[in-house]
Amino acid sequence: MTTLLNYNLKKKTGVIIYKNLNIVRKFASDHNSYKLLKNDLKGFSWYNNNFYLDDNNVKNVKLVKTFVDYPLFKGKTVCYWNKLSSNYAEAKLVLELYKNYWPSKNYTASHGDLTFSNIIFAKNKKPLIIDWENFSIKENWGYDICYFLISTIALPCLVKNKDKVNDNELSLFRNLWLNFFKEKNLPYLRDPVKFLKRRFKKNFKYRSYKDYYPNQINKYINNQINEAIKR
Repeated sequence: MTTLLNYNLKKKTGVIIYKNLNIVRKFASDHNSYKLLKNDLKGFSWYNNNFYLDDNNVKNVKLVKTFVDYPLFKGKTVCYWNKLSSNYAEAKLVLELYKNYWPSKNYTASHGDLTFSNIIFAKNKKPLIIDWENFSIKENWGYDICYFLISTIALPCLVKNKDKVNDNELSLFRNLWLNFFKEKNLPYLRDPVKFLKRRFKKNFKYRSYKDYYPNQINKYINNQINEAIKR
């Protein structure tokens, strides 16, 4: 059985699922989308080498003309526009994965767009990270978690056109943030949204301004975040 999952008109990339073969085929249709596809494969290869994915199909992943066939990971997803209170347990699993598996260096590789929309939770509850097209080989340690945690409170507001984060969600965000970044001295901890916005051109090559959610965060939510993470 073959299913066309989607085609992104802005990125000029598409996804086809071949369920009978357990394959997800990602394809490019112009020069820039081809570069995104090549970077996606580069990121996935780094991920596989560092996280030792338990799937026989990962050995055969390669670029063929204008497409790459990835293994079809099975598991559940959670809605990125849900409140953090609904996704809190899953958010903790993502943070644990990063602490346990990501190289603990000052500078390390980065997914670049780590949100719930790019994570699958397997039956063993281990998060599987997909869609590596914004991969970067050198970024500050914890950058992806900074990006991810802010997304857990900012994206629900952006999707639902809310101009501020409610106190309960902000409190949950603060707990996750302070526990993860405890005793850390990183360049983005003082004003993380501002830091993320500066990374747009570096980490979101060939993507539109609005695709990068930090660019849409208003000053009020930015101030809420900075106030919440004060130590």
